[in-house]
This record gives sequence, structure tokens and C-alpha cells, in this order.
Amino acid sequence: MTLVFGAEGIWNASFERFWSNKMKTTIINSAAIPDLLLLYENATSAHAKASELGDYRTANREYRTIAAVYSELRARGLSAQQKLLRFLNHPDPHVRVMAAAHALDFDPEKGEPILTELSLSRGVWALNARMSLEEWRKGRLTFP
Repeated sequence: MTLVFGAEGIWNASFERFWSNKMKTTIINSAAIPDLLLLYENATSAHAKASELGDYRTANREYRTIAAVYSELRARGLSAQQKLLRFLNHPDPHVRVMAAAHALDFDPEKGEPILTELSLSRGVWALNARMSLEEWRKGRLTFP
């Protein structure tokens, strides 16, 4: 079965949606790193869009996906986590902020400058960047 990771969940090749927490965990735990990165990217974009629209249910669901993917990458070790660094130059500032915030966990020298730069810009992502930096500097930013 071919799986397609999308912002709304995981779909099979005929785009019949199937999703459950247990299945999501199983799929994430067994997914290849490129698939995890695509899921992370899509979920981050969907989280940002839902947040801007005030759709907290979708935003929360997408955030749980982001957290689960990051947790899996973290469990696979530093080389897996470092794959997120490719998103530090992503065209979507929301993806850059999320990746930079996670980079604080394993490569703060790369994550902090991106968050600093984005915190000075305009947009919803600027607040996220500022808060991530503030909490990290106070030692209160934690990761799964």
C-alpha cells in the first residue's frame, strides 16, 4: 500500500482517509525519515493556517502531529534530528520558526539566529519566534 502524508492526515494511494492515534503512532514509528520530514512540513503549514483562522481543533491536531514526528526524529538520534535543519531556509516562515525552535534542542547555534531574525519581522510567526527564544533562554522550553 502506498501512503501519502498530507496536512489532513495519512491517505492511501486512492486517497481514502484513515487515521487513528494508534495507527498514527505506528505509521510515524515505522516511517522513513523523508516521509517524516514531509509530514512535519505539511503539519506545520496546516497548523499555521488553522491558527490564523482560529480553528483550534485543527491547529491542535496538527501540533500533535508535529510533536509526534519530532519525538520520533529525536528517538532516532542526532542525525535524524539534523535533517530538520533543511527547513531553516524554508519559504514558509512558520516552517522556519518550528524547525528553528526544535533546532534549539540539538543545534542551538543554528536555531537561535533564525528565531532572532524572524522575531524582528512582522507576522504571527514573529510572536512564535520571540516566545520560543524567551522560554528557551529561561530554560523552560521542553521537547517530547
